[in-house]
Amino acid sequence: MAQYAAIDAINAPPTAAPGDPVGIAVQVRNLADYGFYVSVAGDVDGAVLSFTPDYAGADPGAVCTFYGSFVMPGKSVTITVTSWWWGSDNAWHQDDVKTAMVNLSALSPQVSEFQIADFSKV
Repeated sequence: MAQYAAIDAINAPPTAAPGDPVGIAVQVRNLADYGFYVSVAGDVDGAVLSFTPDYAGADPGAVCTFYGSFVMPGKSVTITVTSWWWGSDNAWHQDDVKTAMVNLSALSPQVSEFQIADFSKV
């Protein structure tokens, strides 16, 4: 449970094909009655996931959105995101943690329009 910086949502597509770019958006809400900086860190099955912006100022109750992307590997993945808040001690503090899945989409076979009648004897 979040103390100050709650992750409201990790918006990611439910499925993606191998090699496809996957965009995600993370929404973090300031639960305090005063403003501070918030940030997020994440990974995709252990590989570091970068977000833009690096951090954002959040007024009381405000929601900040952070954007990231990765290339879909040849398997389903778990995205793990952690929220952070900047304290009066001039340090970042870890807060909320949430996960989301992106499943590998089934590839449909390519059907050829080649027909035997297209050949002629020479």
